[in-house]
Amino acid sequence: MYRNDHITFANQISILDYAQAVGLELDYRPKHVLVKGIDSLELSLNGREWYYHYSSIGGGIVQFVIWLHDMSWREAMQQLLDYGRYSTPEQIRIPKGPIAAMLVTKEKEAPVSFVLPEKKKPYRNLFAYLIKTRKISQPVIQYFIERKQLYMDKHNNCVFLSLDEQGKPVSAFLRGTYDREGKDPFKFIVPGSDERYGFTKEGSNHRLLIFEACIDLMSYITIQNMQDHRYFDNTEDHFIATNGHKYEPLLTYLRAHPEIDQIVFCVDRDARNAMGVIPSEKFMERAKAIIEKTFPERFQEGIHFYKHLPDLKDWNDDLKQIVRAREKNKNQNNRNTHCR
Repeated sequence: MYRNDHITFANQISILDYAQAVGLELDYRPKHVLVKGIDSLELSLNGREWYYHYSSIGGGIVQFVIWLHDMSWREAMQQLLDYGRYSTPEQIRIPKGPIAAMLVTKEKEAPVSFVLPEKKKPYRNLFAYLIKTRKISQPVIQYFIERKQLYMDKHNNCVFLSLDEQGKPVSAFLRGTYDREGKDPFKFIVPGSDERYGFTKEGSNHRLLIFEACIDLMSYITIQNMQDHRYFDNTEDHFIATNGHKYEPLLTYLRAHPEIDQIVFCVDRDARNAMGVIPSEKFMERAKAIIEKTFPERFQEGIHFYKHLPDLKDWNDDLKQIVRAREKNKNQNNRNTHCR
């Protein structure tokens, strides 16, 4: 339907110009442009790129329109061509009026019921994947299974559960157990999940360790236990995985645990993205600001925030490297023994 000249024309439209045209209020900073009312969204000063840190997505103008208005690629293209007064052989109906206002007044959809995926036992695939592929220790896996925070569904996916204050499952994240090189792994948040809650291990002291993913949290505990076999049984720290760069699970947990006044960020060691931003650094910066604003009595005076990052990309990469090194040393020692 759309020729190369249509696509070229659309891609030349400035994201900044388009954002202003649909009613978004821009806040220009020295290195980027923020959008008032949409936290975690950054636009480049040249108007060519955007990045939404909350979901770690971004791109050019077409992707921006798709994301902003929840449109298909065809609808986004037509929207941009209409905006740029470029004639096309076919017109797709686009709602009239300011799009920002349309989003605000859009009728709210009925809430989706939260239904847990059906369990499948025994958990062979779950244990095989988490132990053999991810190198997480069996006691750590068993701990979360026994506390009803982890199980396997009928499609052999790992199901990580977030529990509310009464111990009731309110959110579920699915992770496939079959990874193929070159293809994205299966990841899925069950519809109706209450994403104000994270995947947690409750502690008894005043310190909270923050991770991006459930597997990273479990990997970190495994690493610490490899270095000190008493760690898992004796640690009093609180742990939470927020399933990405999400702030609300942190606030929910901190409200339930007023004793916590020390935060340790154990997030990924991200590289700088196309916008020149390090996503994990930006997440830590904003999380710190949000926590300080929400709980001023706990986090204003003194040092409350710390950073403890993995050596590689994430804690599971660190764990797998440690296990490989130990296995290599063990094999080398065995060969040396046979040579004597």
